[in-house]
Amino acid sequence: MHEAHTASDLVRTAGVVALDEGAERVVSLTVRVGSLSHIDPESLRHQIEWHAKGTVVEGARVEVETGPPFSVDEPDRHASEVVLVSVDVGS
Repeated sequence: MHEAHTASDLVRTAGVVALDEGAERVVSLTVRVGSLSHIDPESLRHQIEWHAKGTVVEGARVEVETGPPFSVDEPDRHASEVVLVSVDVGS
């Protein structure tokens, strides 16, 4: 369930980036999923594709990276986050 809300926010943000850049579409977007975010990467990818239908993000390549596993010795300060790493736009 978290994936649907997160995907909606990511699609909206990618659309705003395209608008700000004067682009007609989003070619690709890369998302980083932290190991403590409780987000399933594959489910998130499918939800992004679903929420993108009918928007400038439709058809964009979706790359979902996973953060490093949680470690007390080397904590990842973004372990609980989902981060939009990049948005590539086209004319």
